[in-house]
Amino acid sequence: MMAQELIKGEETTSSGPVLGKLVAKTALFTLAGILALVLILFGVFTIFFPSFMVTVSDKLGMDKVCTYYAVSVYNRSNDISDLADVVERGYQSHSWGTVSKYGKKLINRKDFGEFCDLKDIEAENGEEGALIAGTYDQYIVGLIAEAMYRQNDEENALDTAFYLNREVFPANNAVVSLSLIVMNEGDVAFAERIYEELNTLYETVNFDSEEDGENLEMLIGMMRDFISSEGSAAEAD
Repeated sequence: MMAQELIKGEETTSSGPVLGKLVAKTALFTLAGILALVLILFGVFTIFFPSFMVTVSDKLGMDKVCTYYAVSVYNRSNDISDLADVVERGYQSHSWGTVSKYGKKLINRKDFGEFCDLKDIEAENGEEGALIAGTYDQYIVGLIAEAMYRQNDEENALDTAFYLNREVFPANNAVVSLSLIVMNEGDVAFAERIYEELNTLYETVNFDSEEDGENLEMLIGMMRDFISSEGSAAEAD
């Protein structure tokens, strides 16, 4: 009788570790199930709701991830506003290849001019773009030109910056934007190329606009002074 009671006591004592293992396994299976569900939902939203992922990644400050999803949104919609969003988000995340690739698509679209006019109207009405100096077309082309320059694609950077500015030369244009970047980088060689191109505009810019002429003269003077000062500094070294 005592032996039977002893055996029963041992069984009761050993049930604790067994129960603990069972609880641990259950918890692990539950956690695995939750993780699997999260991954499934993530995949569903990534594939079918990229615009939602753009919003989420943007709020989390994940700029490169946000750019990736912005590309997915555009590839599904082919809408020019989504394409412009790719360029702007790509610029913000320093995804220069993305800006260059999709920027070319943007500029070459037939509805590019109409889209830019609409953006300017929205900015005038205070809807968006309040922080943009100048017109939207000059702003976005300036971003694209800079991205090309950052990729050492200087030829396309130059052509793109001057794309809108061979007959007119408004303030805050894409050439001015690129020139400021180049001077900030201390890139004398490319500054000289811009300077040479600027001087060819005397033959093409409509100088009936006094302001355009003043803008051109001012930038030419800035570039000339920069090249001269940087060249003198290099000789002194």
